[in-house]
Amino acid sequence: MVDLHGPKYRIANWLARWAVGRASLDPVGLLAEAESATGLCDWGDPSFRQALQILLDSIESEAFLNDLGRHYTRRQILRSLRNRLQIRNALKENPTLLKVQIERPLVITGLARSGTTFLHRLLAQDPANRTLQLWELLSPVPSPEIGTYAVDPRRKALRRGQILSKVFVFSSRARSQLSAIHEARDDSPEECWPLFHPEFLSNIFSVFLRVPKYARWLESVDMRKAYQSYYRTLQLLLWRFSADHLVVKSPEHLRHLDCVIRVFPDARIVWVHRDPMKTIPSACSLVSNIRQTRSYVTDPLETGESVLQHAAGNVERAMNFRNLVGDDHFCDVQSFQLREEPISVVRRIYESADYQLCDEAIHQMQSWLKKTEARGPHSHSYQLSTYGLTAKQVESSFSAYREHFEIRHEQ
Repeated sequence: MVDLHGPKYRIANWLARWAVGRASLDPVGLLAEAESATGLCDWGDPSFRQALQILLDSIESEAFLNDLGRHYTRRQILRSLRNRLQIRNALKENPTLLKVQIERPLVITGLARSGTTFLHRLLAQDPANRTLQLWELLSPVPSPEIGTYAVDPRRKALRRGQILSKVFVFSSRARSQLSAIHEARDDSPEECWPLFHPEFLSNIFSVFLRVPKYARWLESVDMRKAYQSYYRTLQLLLWRFSADHLVVKSPEHLRHLDCVIRVFPDARIVWVHRDPMKTIPSACSLVSNIRQTRSYVTDPLETGESVLQHAAGNVERAMNFRNLVGDDHFCDVQSFQLREEPISVVRRIYESADYQLCDEAIHQMQSWLKKTEARGPHSHSYQLSTYGLTAKQVESSFSAYREHFEIRHEQ
């Protein structure tokens, strides 16, 4: 678990208590605050209000937020509400946005911790690929412009926030632990989960927070509206800065491949496969450590059960969908091959998607690989037993998946 016993974190938590106290998560007040901050009041389809209410109820009754966690959570929800208002206004003011074409994108998915981030960042080295960085995902309005992309003030604001957290919130040991699990950088591509937040339909809330009621409700939700909203926001982000191909990534796309194909009929889905005996405990560690920074109560056994069930459900749904539509949309990647022969894997992906891989792209990828290797591997340790899981449970949950895709056991 992340070491949060240092004085920096205790002081930051005390300051959060002093600054916001029991900051209200009342939806009426949050909506009013977002309207005041943006000067906008057109919320569009009101169905998001139900999702917001269920999420907030679950947070208040189940999340056990500490003071810093309450501050972060409130800020995250307000940002999502502001984004909803601003995105809708941008689309109204610029209806030509809805004519932006997104053709033959790459959609990277797979179990969390399977190597999707590595592949995503590798493919981002090709100038012909448009990936999405964290700053624009968190603040998509106004549309990024190619001429000012590298110096956009939103990038600088995110970097300042990250530096402040490093300096004033987390100890060097805690920073090292969090970076080993997942290093979020302002200049690297990230998962596209923030684009689902304006609808408040995203499993990432269950990663950050203990919200089992919300998570159970979300499993029964039809995600078509959320993916339609996602597509429109992508149009906004690509309006002034596009490339030959869009490359997005999220493990949660695995659960909703029907919606992915609905909005991207010509998508190439790159499914990364890795031994569940490695991905499951690693995902448990990710969830436990992130929740620990926001909550004063964490239960590793509960985390193990929920992570295993969700991951197994994602794989089952994905395999059922693939059985219905066939293999034409898919390109399968084994994680060990990605680590051992990354450029060869990239070539195969490009051939599958009918993309052109130029020499300059290969050179950029090789340079990035050398820099990544020079930094050395992160030390992220985890064990199934920490989360109350056994090898038998994991193997039973993924036996059909392992057999079908011939996923080898890792040492």
